[in-house]
Amino acid sequence: GACGVAPRKSEYFAALNKDQYGLYPNPNNSVVCRRCVKIEHESKSVVVEIVDMCPECSFGDVDISPRAFKDLFGDLKVGRV
Repeated sequence: GACGVAPRKSEYFAALNKDQYGLYPNPNNSVVCRRCVKIEHESKSVVVEIVDMCPECSFGDVDISPRAFKDLFGDLKVGRV
């Protein structure tokens, strides 16, 4: 990913939208790399590690790993939320 690192928790990782990720000559230098973010949906929550940038995502969007998505929403078929 853009951070140049593999996730520490291999199943719980995410890509942050380009606006909040920031523009850096070397994207590995973003201050958000390796930061953890708690994402909540109803009574469930997951903590994901930022390891990439999502260029097509809008401000506020986080593209999360399939495992994190399943833990929050139960099924990948739910689609974008």
